[in-house]
Amino acid sequence: MNYKIEVRTDIINPHTYLEIKLKYNELLYVLNECGGYVLFQQLYKWFGGKTSGLREIKKLEELRLLGSEQLNNNKYVYLKNPALNYLKYKDSIEEVTNMKPNKIIQKPGFRPIMNSVYSFQYLISKNENINVNVSSETFDTFIFRAKEVFKKDRFANLHLGKIIKVEFVESLKIKLKILGERNGIFLKSFLEIADFKSSTLEFVYFDFNQSTDENPVLRASRLISKFLNNVGTTGKNNLLNCCNFNLKIATFSEDRKIVLDILIKKTLIEIEKKNKFSLNSVIKAKENHVISNLKEVNIEVLTEIEGYLKTSTKGDSEFSFVEDKVIDRLENLREHLKGGK
Repeated sequence: MNYKIEVRTDIINPHTYLEIKLKYNELLYVLNECGGYVLFQQLYKWFGGKTSGLREIKKLEELRLLGSEQLNNNKYVYLKNPALNYLKYKDSIEEVTNMKPNKIIQKPGFRPIMNSVYSFQYLISKNENINVNVSSETFDTFIFRAKEVFKKDRFANLHLGKIIKVEFVESLKIKLKILGERNGIFLKSFLEIADFKSSTLEFVYFDFNQSTDENPVLRASRLISKFLNNVGTTGKNNLLNCCNFNLKIATFSEDRKIVLDILIKKTLIEIEKKNKFSLNSVIKAKENHVISNLKEVNIEVLTEIEGYLKTSTKGDSEFSFVEDKVIDRLENLREHLKGGK
């Protein structure tokens, strides 16, 4: 057992540093990994109940590690600069005199908050990390294996040739980060088998943007396939992705799952129909419209999120859009964040 704690005095107040080391290190790390925002009710669960949760939130605000903002009757917390300084510089060997912490916007848009809320909920409910950092790390593993495959037989794997260039891979990682931050699509895992083209990438899509008329299942599938096109395409007319992919949709209610089940069936039929036309066409389109090697689409219901959006009584401080449906409540939140009604 370690009876000593080393306290830094250069990056934040040493008393605050000690408090973090004793009690809050894991929470700050998790919050940062998930995106920097979390609902009050999620912290209640983290700390074992509302009473203890409110007490700890107040303490974290007093330490200037967290700030809080209110949206209508709803509250969330965000990481403040002392917490960000700690996370960035705590392992620095040299004394830090010029700190430039990563910035967390106090009042962000709708998507950053909801990405963070879903990511945090996925962690506390499923004990799985889904975020841009996991996406990047998983992609590194995938690219490492793809390079091995290419080097082993360059002629048979000419379609993978571009990934040898470091600059090209870095550009793909930027595209992957954008896929997560702007579209709520994250790379979760790489299921490798000996035959590389039969390996599978598993993506997770956070389903919280129901305001669009576009089929979200088809849209997410198309965005993923388009991203994989960049890695390298093969097969007839070079229209097929280099490996398989699965899509898991994380949504907030059983009612929404019923809607998504219908959309999944429609999507798979539409993909098969369009692929058949594109693969058999003698005219090569300027853009690859084939969504290839999609093997499975599954749904994960995070029912707690619906509860956060529902549970609130008059005068309480959590999400409260009383008579509306969940989708309407999400839209109200979006409009508020945009500065609308």
